[in-house]
Amino acid sequence: SKCIYAVFQMAQTISEQSGGAFDVTVGPLVNAWGFGPDAFKEPPDAEQITALLQRVGYKKITLHDDGSISKSRPDVYCDLSAIAKGYAVDIIAAALESKDMTRYMVEVGGEIKVAGLNADNQPWRLGIEKPVHEGRELHTIVQMESGALATSGNYRNMYEIDGKLYAHTIDPKTGYPTQHRLAS
Repeated sequence: SKCIYAVFQMAQTISEQSGGAFDVTVGPLVNAWGFGPDAFKEPPDAEQITALLQRVGYKKITLHDDGSISKSRPDVYCDLSAIAKGYAVDIIAAALESKDMTRYMVEVGGEIKVAGLNADNQPWRLGIEKPVHEGRELHTIVQMESGALATSGNYRNMYEIDGKLYAHTIDPKTGYPTQHRLAS
């Protein structure tokens, strides 16, 4: 459909702009590390990662002028979850604006877009969680009259094995979870 093609166009643009740091083909690695729909057993070994990396790379996807999409390998797996919710928010906001609605808050899975004031004629108040693994705690409140806000947290989607933390942000160049202290 046109929407899926548009999401792929946006994904490819972001992949180009980020030098491949954003890549919708990273799904096999995400799954192998236990952050996808497949049941997790143990982290993949170096041989498995090398094999999976052969299936990863945004340049393995080609968008054609006729609206079709092709893959250079049949086993390339695309996962649009990192971009689809934000795209859906943008589409819903555009639909509201096309009906001359100027006061709204749209939220899909933590991706938010606001315009105008809320029902109390105040800026929208958006809560941001503290990036802690245990429990849920408010970090701060952001007030907005227009714009978008999205967060993603390694503090929510992670696990520990033998004292080492593994987070869901997978580097598509190395095949391993990113190793940094950024929590959100």
